[in-house]
Amino acid sequence: MHTEPVSKRYADVSWYRRNRTFTLLWLLFMPVAVIISLYGCSDASENSSSLDGMEISATQCQDDEDNDGDGLVDCNDPDCQGFVFCTDGGSDTDANTDGGADGGTDCLEGNYVANNTLDLDFLSGFSCVTGSVTINAFGISEVSVPYLESIGGRLKVEDADYPTLISFSSLEYVGDGMLFEQSSIIEQDGTPTTIDFASLQTSLGSLSLYISNLKSVASASFPSLVDVNNIIFSWSSVENIDLSSLQTADSLFISGLGTINNGPNVPLLSELGDLSITDNDTLSSLGWLGTLDTVTGNISVSNNPSMPQCEACDLLDQITLSGNFSFSGNLDDSCSYTCD
Repeated sequence: MHTEPVSKRYADVSWYRRNRTFTLLWLLFMPVAVIISLYGCSDASENSSSLDGMEISATQCQDDEDNDGDGLVDCNDPDCQGFVFCTDGGSDTDANTDGGADGGTDCLEGNYVANNTLDLDFLSGFSCVTGSVTINAFGISEVSVPYLESIGGRLKVEDADYPTLISFSSLEYVGDGMLFEQSSIIEQDGTPTTIDFASLQTSLGSLSLYISNLKSVASASFPSLVDVNNIIFSWSSVENIDLSSLQTADSLFISGLGTINNGPNVPLLSELGDLSITDNDTLSSLGWLGTLDTVTGNISVSNNPSMPQCEACDLLDQITLSGNFSFSGNLDDSCSYTCD
């Protein structure tokens, strides 16, 4: 005979029925859940592996490795065919304007900003940029873009933590000038900066070549530059400046160079618009301007404490000057005459 209340007995039966149903459902669906879980993990692992093993960057397409496991290495892999260095010498045999990629494109449209080495790696896959290129060099030890041939706008390399190397070895044309600058003069640690533009022939714009506030530059090399508007070296320490192909320029301004003694290497320079050489502590001679014969604008040679005043006077005798001249504040104790 039951001694428990009826309500208690019905409650126990109800609980059993509910839990029995739950148990049956759990036994039916648990294997399915395990299979789905195992499949999902395997798929995620495969996806992760495939992302890690792609052949899509300039670095991956030049490392002599089969990164994506398809049996094809570097430029033999179709995934690498969009890069300039995977074309046949950059020759263009098709009807489009891809610069040689035959169906791909090697020209980056618009402006481009590089903030890290991955951005530079991406830029290395193109032969041209239609707009401007800005490189924020903070934290980048070397800026090397070996395949870029033309920039339609301006090239600017900036920021306080300046790299030890800036190299655009294939760059031939810049449409709106080049700027290399820091926000203020600071001490640079380690190796001085080397600026290398071996192939550059043309740099236009109001600031065709502008180097400002760089504390330590071992060399600034532009040996092929022939077509340029204005050149400005301002408040920087540059030991060597190579402009060995330069023949003419609208203006040449050299101001505040701390370590240069004999001026830039300009053995072919024959004509300038304006010439300004001011506030250079160590510049001691103007002999580097020995081939200059015409200045169509004005000349200012002032406040160069290591340069004898007669150097400026000799330059005046050497050239045909259309404008005015201003010589003052230079070293004058070694001169036996003054400029007329």
